[in-house]
Amino acid sequence: MPPKVRERLRVNRNGWVLYNAGFRKASRGYLQNFPRDSLEAGILLEDPKMLHDQLEFGALNQATKKDPKTGAEPGKYHHQMPGVIIRGLSTDYNSCDSNAWALLGYAEYFRLTRDRKFIKKHKYDIRKGVDEYVLSHLNKDFYFTEDPRFSGAQRFALRVTYWKDSVLPQREDGEPIYPVVYPLVHAQYMAALRKATLLVGPPGLFDIANRMSKSLGGLFNKDLGTFNIALDSSGSIQGISSDSLNMLFFLEPEDLNPHWIESIIRTSVVLETPAGYRGLSPKLSETIKDRYHADKVWPVEQATIHKGAVKFKAWAISQGKIELVSLLEHVEEVSSRVTAHLDGSHAEILSINDGEVQTDGCDPHLFTFAAKEYFKRVL
Repeated sequence: MPPKVRERLRVNRNGWVLYNAGFRKASRGYLQNFPRDSLEAGILLEDPKMLHDQLEFGALNQATKKDPKTGAEPGKYHHQMPGVIIRGLSTDYNSCDSNAWALLGYAEYFRLTRDRKFIKKHKYDIRKGVDEYVLSHLNKDFYFTEDPRFSGAQRFALRVTYWKDSVLPQREDGEPIYPVVYPLVHAQYMAALRKATLLVGPPGLFDIANRMSKSLGGLFNKDLGTFNIALDSSGSIQGISSDSLNMLFFLEPEDLNPHWIESIIRTSVVLETPAGYRGLSPKLSETIKDRYHADKVWPVEQATIHKGAVKFKAWAISQGKIELVSLLEHVEEVSSRVTAHLDGSHAEILSINDGEVQTDGCDPHLFTFAAKEYFKRVL
């Protein structure tokens, strides 16, 4: 990251170098610590120092008991610190994917450094996050479920608790009817458990991830040719979302039927813009009021989509699947379009109005730093 940009978001806390999520001139922006943002950024940047310090801070603040006001549960990593009050509740532990990013962060840190002492130091934290949080959220069908009742609450401060944490389509007030399964989060925990097995064991975690893999079929919408956005107590929330492309970053080729991969890419054509993939199809975006994650292009998501496409393309080449290789190269091209619209900017999101691409949201934003550096490295 450019030095001046680092300085604007960097925070020194008890000797650790941490990063706020983003800064906005008109307001304070996101001047808090978000493990999801810092760990995903650290992975895309391949920055062991960023990962090390964020993992240390995350372990220090790992919840030990239920708290219905903050959404805390034993073993759960925080979402936002300090949290903010929304609907009379606090957002401190309002994310269901922070534990996944923590496990992926430990694995990436070890890959970059081979620092076994660090992993040994945090072995208890890793196992606590898996045993007390992740495994407790798996239902009888091996779906990773989210429900405020795990924390003793009836609802969270936020209406949605995975990374697209604004609103869901097709639900009153944009809130799921709990318990809910987010296919993207389900895929994230498949990857996280596989990494945890390699770090601390036991081998049974890998078997659980494979059981989760077999359950993916129940989340795939064959009529639409893509994964559902969510599955809650009222049924599936259907629609074309960038989540399905994003899942390639976390899944392995053996997790998916090759026809599903082709179908997801072809279906996602409606998400394509001059700057990359938007969050939701135009038709579905028109049905919701808060379009923060709907009709916008997120640079960070373009990076994870691109990275997933590169991984699957290597597999498709090895299998001689020429048509699939061509489709995945198309995903690489579309997702990398974002780089042409970030000259001199580290904007959080891009808006497309009458074909014109405009920067929006926080600037600078940690996610976008990471995306720009990723594309600079791989392109």
